[in-house]
Amino acid sequence: MGKNLNILFDIINIWAKENELYSVQGSVSAVDEGNRTCTVTPTSGGADILNVRLEADYTVDTATDPKGFFVVPTVGSLVVVSFLSKEDAFISAWTGIDKVIATQVEWIFNDGVNGGLTKLQELTDRLNEYEALFTQLKTDFNTWVPVLSDGGTALKAVLGTGFLTNTVPSSDKTDFENDKIKH
Repeated sequence: MGKNLNILFDIINIWAKENELYSVQGSVSAVDEGNRTCTVTPTSGGADILNVRLEADYTVDTATDPKGFFVVPTVGSLVVVSFLSKEDAFISAWTGIDKVIATQVEWIFNDGVNGGLTKLQELTDRLNEYEALFTQLKTDFNTWVPVLSDGGTALKAVLGTGFLTNTVPSSDKTDFENDKIKH
């Protein structure tokens, strides 16, 4: 068994010499979002590490196959650069993130039990419609002058030229839901 173990260690040592797998801590000095890379200055000193990928999948041709997502670190923040080989490195941890860029079609968080995220502009537009209708109704009531024994004819006339001429929009969940991101 001792001889086999020595052979195994020899194989591992040979592989390790050809495939350096290690990580380095450094500070982000530049970011190139278009190429999904950055430049990192090691905190231990030494030359800058160039073309560090912002995603682990180093086989992606971002020009022809923009898939997945990647994190854009903040310039000046500390990161951990992990090496897959002497030439291929990627950011594996961040202390500062400017943004996350995603090209996925659908995202699901927490099993998606709450449905899709709200489309804020559509919701705001609809609320503004309701607010305008409410304001019109309030104005109509404030300008109405009651007439004794008219059976509501004066009120109906005021409402008929304002509030009653508008249609109240109906709402459906799909009007405001972004079904591509569920939470």
